[in-house]
Amino acid sequence: MLAFTNANLQSGIEVVLAATNFRQRCQGATLVLTGEGGLDFQTSFGKAPAGVAQASKSVNPQVPVIALAGRVATSARELYVTTGIDAMFATPTGAKDLPTALKDAREDIAQTAESIGRVIKMMTK
Repeated sequence: MLAFTNANLQSGIEVVLAATNFRQRCQGATLVLTGEGGLDFQTSFGKAPAGVAQASKSVNPQVPVIALAGRVATSARELYVTTGIDAMFATPTGAKDLPTALKDAREDIAQTAESIGRVIKMMTK
């Protein structure tokens, strides 16, 4: 397309961040939550959690960024250095096959988010 049209190449996450006015919306935020199906070494190459963390940190480096994922690989540890993600949590509430994990995803995410909220509440008392 680039060779035969006036098309240009754009990062998908940058298009989404611009379309949602993300940087303006996160001004004044005290916490940013983001998510992905899986967090691993590839996340730093333009996946949503990396883009969200980097955009958030560009607005306010002090705001913590927490990433939730269905799977957090051991290789994801480098994301603390490369992306600005401050904490990562796997949301499944136990070992599950893929169909069960997909079926339980809503409840598992809610339970993980509640646990994160409870920790924050404890720390702000």
